[in-house]
Amino acid sequence: MRMILDSRGHYFPGDNSFPTLARQMDHDIRSPLTAICSYAECLAWLPNLEPSVRESYACTILAEARRLGRLAASFLALVAPPLSDDLDELDLGLAVDAALADLHDAVQLQGLRVEWQRPAKTTVIWPQGVLQQLLTAALETALEAAKGNACLLVTVTEVSEEEVTVELSSARCEPSRAAESFGFRAAEVLVRQRGGDATLETGRGMCLKLRLPRVGRVRGVLEDSRLERSA
Repeated sequence: MRMILDSRGHYFPGDNSFPTLARQMDHDIRSPLTAICSYAECLAWLPNLEPSVRESYACTILAEARRLGRLAASFLALVAPPLSDDLDELDLGLAVDAALADLHDAVQLQGLRVEWQRPAKTTVIWPQGVLQQLLTAALETALEAAKGNACLLVTVTEVSEEEVTVELSSARCEPSRAAESFGFRAAEVLVRQRGGDATLETGRGMCLKLRLPRVGRVRGVLEDSRLERSA
């Protein structure tokens, strides 16, 4: 962790957000670890559980283990980026599809319904891994904020030739620390590094909005001629 923090400081001098982010991850990682240990102990020490209960516990362990994997992947995506980004021409709709597939177990566990208003092909030029981590972190934040048995609405809007938005909203929202979660902080940092922003409003409902530049390069990093032609 210390080596990562030092590396981050080398690439982004004066940016004090990353140590806070690292502490937030350390805090958030305890929740899935606690759940995994608790349900695993039940399976190990209570042999007479009904098969349906055992299956439910096993599914919860699997979902929480995948959540740990997503936390780790988001953290690694926040490590200081290389000086030259490998940008690709990507379909934003397909990227949202992939993020929703990655979170399928979490959606089922929380009893949510997702309504995805998939647009016509919306092209962006981003590092594929970074875009995927950004969308997954934002979606997981929205799942944490949306109340169980609610509908999470996902929409993509082409604002201009330079900008698109991804909006995640639900009419129902439960009291949550989603705005302070590692997932939201990770999404904020990933999109801000590339000239966009993320906002989260919660009250009676919830709305998380990502403003994405069409070309998601790290600010201050020059594009090569291939990327300029792609843009």
